[in-house]
Amino acid sequence: MNTAQRLIAVEKELRQAQLALTQALEATAALQQENQDLKILVAELQSMLFKRKKSKKDDADPDSGSSAEQWLEEEPSGQQRTRPTHSYQRSVPPDSEVTAHERHTLDRCAACDGALEELDACTIYIEDIPQYTKTVTKKTIHRYACCDCGKQQTKIPIPPGQRVRLGPGVKQYVLYHTYVLNTSYRDITRSLNDCHRIKISAGEIQHIQQESAKKLLSAYNGIHQELKKQESVNIDETSWSVKGALNYLWGLCSPTTSAALFHAGSRGKGNVASLLDGFSGCATSDCYGAYRNLPEGMDHQICWVHILRNAKELAGMPYLSDEQRQSAIGFYRALLGIYGHIKQALNKPYHPQERSAARGRLLKELQGANQLLPCDTPKKLKNLKLLTQQYQHELFTCLSYKTALPENNLAERNLRHVVLKRKRSFGSQTEKGARIFAVNASVILTFWKRFPNTFFLELGKALGY
Repeated sequence: MNTAQRLIAVEKELRQAQLALTQALEATAALQQENQDLKILVAELQSMLFKRKKSKKDDADPDSGSSAEQWLEEEPSGQQRTRPTHSYQRSVPPDSEVTAHERHTLDRCAACDGALEELDACTIYIEDIPQYTKTVTKKTIHRYACCDCGKQQTKIPIPPGQRVRLGPGVKQYVLYHTYVLNTSYRDITRSLNDCHRIKISAGEIQHIQQESAKKLLSAYNGIHQELKKQESVNIDETSWSVKGALNYLWGLCSPTTSAALFHAGSRGKGNVASLLDGFSGCATSDCYGAYRNLPEGMDHQICWVHILRNAKELAGMPYLSDEQRQSAIGFYRALLGIYGHIKQALNKPYHPQERSAARGRLLKELQGANQLLPCDTPKKLKNLKLLTQQYQHELFTCLSYKTALPENNLAERNLRHVVLKRKRSFGSQTEKGARIFAVNASVILTFWKRFPNTFFLELGKALGY
């Protein structure tokens, strides 16, 4: 082999070595990026599993030490607020609530039996509850037969079934403790027995719930129609076990009414179509895929808080390089600033032209902030920016409405009550039980919020008592 052939062979080997080196470097970079993504994921899981109590430091800018609220509006730090003196005292009940009036007077001096001269009088109020006693009403229903036509009749209907029945007060007690106080079956039976000497079984509690769901179904449908007439609604979902299998409970509410609706079903998009069928307005939700293709005639608003929460967690995540951390912090600050401008625009009186101009201006600001940079290699940071690009128009839909909200906190608070119930009861044993829970919880919780002073009266009317 001459010199030229050896040179060609060496050059070929060199090219192969360079290609192998390039492939090895690319593989190393991919492994390093995968390792970084896994470390970020582990840190995220650790924060979820071992989360500590939230402090004021958690609301601070990851890079500056100033609070998130201070970024939106700088306010001078004032002195700590003090509670007024009257806040430590119970309010005086009105005369209409006074059930008895006792007068405590003296005729003679207790020390020397001398005459007394009245100086003044002090009036106090004792708020108490009566002794826990049950009432038993024995009803004898006489049955008659007409002497002419032979028709049998009674003054009131004779109910079928067992002779000893539970009254309306016990049934409302069970419903209140089940759906408002989230009390378990065991605690309901204990409370009724200890306080009222009434024994009740789990089967009777289930029968009360099933009976009330039938009676409250028309009110449930009325709540659904009321929500669909609103300009804007908030919708969210949470897991709900049925027979130990994973199922879901959907929640629908609105910032313009106290009504709350729950719907038991799967997590498929068909539930969204069923809940929002006939609604024409703005629906606020998170970024779950079932909300992506809403029925025609309505607009979609994406929750800003979900995106801000992810951006904030990412900005404070370890295992990021300095360049990546600065990119994440800058992205979070830009999002927080845009969100603050949205809130300021919504707090002003509604003017379509001003809102439209603000929407265009903020959209351009978002488009400048969510561009991918060469250092945005962590999967979570890249996906978050791509998410804001995908929903860039849905993030500003609320500016076109008078009552729409830019966040979905209302729906999450609406579901919070049933989430606590789920942690106590672990869901329902049957699909029918899940539907019964949805109907009863919707009507009873709506009445509880809507009629705080006459709750039991209004619930009794709806139940036909």
